[in-house]
Amino acid sequence: MPLAPGDGRDPSGLRQPVLRLAVRRGADMHHLDRPFRSGAAKVSGMPSGESLGKAGLKGRGGGFQRMLGVQKWKDHSDNADRGAYLVGHHWNLVGLISPWGTRWLCWPLVMRLVPGLKGARQWLVGDAVESMTFWDAAIAAILEVTPHLKDAAVRVVVDAYYSKAPFFNGLLARGIHVISRLRKDAVGWDEADPPPPGKRGRKPGKGRQWTLASLLTAQRPIRERLILYGKLTEVVFGVRDVWLRDVAQKVRVVVLEGAKEPIILVSTDRSLSALQIIEIYGARFSIELTIRDLKQHFGLGDYQCTTTLAILRFVHLACIAFCLWRLALIEHLEAGWLQVTSSRVSLPEAPLSFQRVRRALRAWATRQIIFANSAPGADLEKIERDHEPLLHMLM
Repeated sequence: MPLAPGDGRDPSGLRQPVLRLAVRRGADMHHLDRPFRSGAAKVSGMPSGESLGKAGLKGRGGGFQRMLGVQKWKDHSDNADRGAYLVGHHWNLVGLISPWGTRWLCWPLVMRLVPGLKGARQWLVGDAVESMTFWDAAIAAILEVTPHLKDAAVRVVVDAYYSKAPFFNGLLARGIHVISRLRKDAVGWDEADPPPPGKRGRKPGKGRQWTLASLLTAQRPIRERLILYGKLTEVVFGVRDVWLRDVAQKVRVVVLEGAKEPIILVSTDRSLSALQIIEIYGARFSIELTIRDLKQHFGLGDYQCTTTLAILRFVHLACIAFCLWRLALIEHLEAGWLQVTSSRVSLPEAPLSFQRVRRALRAWATRQIIFANSAPGADLEKIERDHEPLLHMLM
């Protein structure tokens, strides 16, 4: 992938030939009577994750076509205006994270619908046929990508929702490590002490129990600096290798000092240092920016088709368009048509901002229309000055 080269700085030793995949769950939320427009439907009386099965989409002839896979999920956000539940399609998005200078970019690769608790439409086929769980579907989406990465080592970075034993164990069984975040009340255990010589009875299964957030005060915290979100940042943290409940192997936990309460990160790969774990988890934020751009600029949630195949084609075409635009933008960052400024933009824009591209294209197209009607030999600079208020309004 022809990415722009970095600046060569690597204080944490992270830019090694290991591929990182980000996984994000999310939903395109829409009112059922106005499907696939931005917004959330406030409904009640149904358990979280229960599938509604079908939603009505009014056709041209006045009848209703059925859209499969619409579900209702509990809203875990702090936005009270969205109501207690969200209704729509629920997705897993798998993206490839790559370094770009001091920042990280996420390239969306695979999107798969998440099954609900009822009305499952995805199955595991082996000696028996059983419906997929949420964790099965997430792992299956990751395994669609990994065969194309050949022999490269893979690490998966996910948010706290995925920090569950079934997800960890399913990937560990396939040789894939996970970096995630734990709940603030998470606990872990030290290795059990060996019994004294000659003592009979069952060997203790666990050692000392820790409330992981307390590790920041139970031992002397470490203070270091690293590049986080593109800036040199000082972090205060504690680190310890512990066992988590039902997880198949020992993990490394990093407890960061937060603004209000400690932030607890976990890595199943204990060869990573604490700084590397912090930087990898920080890189996960790039998938949030990708989802924002996919929705705002590539119409990810605007599909109005009713068949599963058509919906899958739509969302993957949006992902392909996103990647192609970004590749072209990286290659032409210094192009003259991109160098536009606007008095309406008070904050500096990111180099790869799609909003910046939209403004630049709008200004370029407007200039072409204005100059096309100009007489031969006309003073184009004067014409542009005369139309400057219009150009500023468009940008």
